[in-house]
Amino acid sequence: MTWNYRVIRHVGPNNKVCYRIHEVYYEGERVVTIAEEASAPSGGSVEELNDDFYRMRAAFDKPVLDYSEL
Repeated sequence: MTWNYRVIRHVGPNNKVCYRIHEVYYEGERVVTIAEEASAPSGGSVEELNDDFYRMRAAFDKPVLDYSEL
């Protein structure tokens, strides 16, 4: 199983749309699950925090996923 960060589109009450970054897990090309909570960059050092931030930034280079379709 592999994972990456992806931008997820959420539609809430009154059809209010918001976007969050989540961890998304795959088997091959198929999405099997996403982390329930949105992600925030973190790390045990400034360098690790920076690496995690850039992994999140890469999510903007991929198509947005719709939460209701996952």
